[in-house]
Amino acid sequence: MLAHLRESVHRAATIVRRLREMTMRGEVKRDSVSLGDCVREATALALTGSTVTVSYDVPAKMVVLADRIQLQQVLVNLVRNAIEAIGDRSDGRIDIAAKEEKGVVRLRVHDNGPGIPADVLPTIFDSFVSTKAQGMGVGLAISRTIIESHGGELTARSSPGEGATFDIVLPTA
Repeated sequence: MLAHLRESVHRAATIVRRLREMTMRGEVKRDSVSLGDCVREATALALTGSTVTVSYDVPAKMVVLADRIQLQQVLVNLVRNAIEAIGDRSDGRIDIAAKEEKGVVRLRVHDNGPGIPADVLPTIFDSFVSTKAQGMGVGLAISRTIIESHGGELTARSSPGEGATFDIVLPTA
């Protein structure tokens, strides 16, 4: 348990340091990252204490050009948001899938929560916009900034009652 805690603290410190670097210099240190490993590590961290079921359809050999820690931060944020949206549903589910298309990888994170209200969806990536009573509204704004700094794109779509879907597009390695 202490080793897991130490690893989480180290990861958090690295995230803060790299976010500072990114905002100060606008640079991102990108390497070849196994997307499947990155997704599973981030999801395991986000799922701590949750009973939500996660399905994966991410090819084992899929590689993207990214900063692993920053990409994990985005994934942790998306999965935690999904878990909170799902709430206490006994059939809570998150589906994570990836496919390669013309030099990019499209990673989809979909939940079966209530969805994002239509009036909030157009501003969901704006700073200080949140659907949560205690939310600060910075997680998705930071996530989009991270993905865009990687030369990618982060978008959201939702139908009320059918959950929310977030798509991340990143260059392949």
